[in-house]
Amino acid sequence: AGRVSPTISPSDKASVLSPSNSEALRLVLAHLTPVRACLRRKSPSDLQRVLKLACGERYMRTVAKLRRLRLEPTKRRTVLEISMASQLVKARTLLANWQKVLRDVQEARRQRNPEAVKGLLEKWQLSEEEPEIKLATQDLQRWERNTASLSPKLCNATERKDAPSIAETLKELSREGPREVDGMASARLLLSRYHDQERELKKAIGSRYSRALAWAVQAWDFEETHRDFSRARQLLMQHCEAALALKRLSGAAEASAHIATASDVPALREAVAAWNFADDPEIRAAKAVLAKTEQIRSIAIAEAEAKRRAAEEAARQVAEEVAMLAGEEVARLAAARAAAEAAAAQAAAEEAAARAAAERAAAEAAAAAA
Repeated sequence: AGRVSPTISPSDKASVLSPSNSEALRLVLAHLTPVRACLRRKSPSDLQRVLKLACGERYMRTVAKLRRLRLEPTKRRTVLEISMASQLVKARTLLANWQKVLRDVQEARRQRNPEAVKGLLEKWQLSEEEPEIKLATQDLQRWERNTASLSPKLCNATERKDAPSIAETLKELSREGPREVDGMASARLLLSRYHDQERELKKAIGSRYSRALAWAVQAWDFEETHRDFSRARQLLMQHCEAALALKRLSGAAEASAHIATASDVPALREAVAAWNFADDPEIRAAKAVLAKTEQIRSIAIAEAEAKRRAAEEAARQVAEEVAMLAGEEVARLAAARAAAEAAAAQAAAEEAAARAAAERAAAEAAAAAA
């Protein structure tokens, strides 16, 4: 292609484009007609397809035909060629702008920004047959429907402090609704506070620290049927009961620590061992009382054991003395009995001797008489 002259006056251009120059003008208009149709329809995809043909090999053929029209003045052919090229350049520039608009619409759709989408559609008025424009229109309609149905639902759930309903509605809006609706900011803030308090509940339950449990239960602003809230409140009640039991047992243990046989100190020891919470002041005080009372009780037990041993020793000594005295008495009684038996034996012997003497005397008397 040869170079064209850029110096063309408006009067020359007007005369060249007049109906009298029909052959060259028809050639240029035939080349530009599809482009102009796409521009009127504001269809970027069609314009891109048409420009791909109009600016390629077809353009070179049109220019070659235009330059072969020798019956046309050179100036006319130059003006027509420049005008055709200029309109194609403008069409390509406009196509670039439209494509940027489509990218902006796509980005606004991705961000779920209905104001941005609506502003771009109203400003550029691109063809509704464009796929991206059609999707954007459908998104706007869907967002409008979901805003009308979900925004009141979200506000109602926020007023009730119904965190599960808020989360569900926000999730539905993230799928089918715009990025922002009335009440969404306050709902998100409330849901964030819900999650913060829920984390505090879980943390307090895990630590089993009474102060943390009391703070988490007192700070809870949502439904009382929440699992972690119910668990934290139950643990707090159990802690109060266990702390009262420790206090009661500590007092009883202090009162009876000097009694070795009292059962209060072992009961306090069992309660301390069964403590199932954090190292609270209550358990620390109970442990201190337990250590003190166990020391006192150990002393009392040692004293009781010493007294028992002393009593056993005294009883043993008494038993030995009794045994000794009993032995002496038995010996004395045995000696007396032996003496009595000896005296009786002697008396019997004397009696037998007397009887024998009497019998002998009698015998002698009998013998004398005979």
